[in-house]
Amino acid sequence: MDGAIYSPPEMGFAAGGKMEQKVYPDPYGLDCWDQDNLASTWGHILDSMSYQEITGFEPPFSPISAQTYTEYGLPWFDLYDEDKQTLKASAELKKINGVKEKDEANFGQILQDDSTVDVKSTIVIGKDKSVEKVEGKN
Repeated sequence: MDGAIYSPPEMGFAAGGKMEQKVYPDPYGLDCWDQDNLASTWGHILDSMSYQEITGFEPPFSPISAQTYTEYGLPWFDLYDEDKQTLKASAELKKINGVKEKDEANFGQILQDDSTVDVKSTIVIGKDKSVEKVEGKN
């Protein structure tokens, strides 16, 4: 970096987007798992300049937007799981600000394009693991 001092921006995780995630109760119960055999790991969040400086490799490409994903005709997926019970989000998780709120607070504007896309078809994965392509499903 030719002697320049680089100060990376504050980075972290945030909730956001319109994707759905479901968490199912453990069907086996706590007693099924080896609770004495624990492991931990460290994770580091890096921007592209720090990534290259630390690893010596080119940073991975940024993920594409939903708009670009749709323009290239890539498939959207839906999971048939209405018969499964999901865990409710805790009160603490509901307090988390999303990416949009963090962008507005930190930069005074939204930095990501999260506009709605017109999904032409969806691949539905059934509870029997069958796969069906549904046209015009939004």
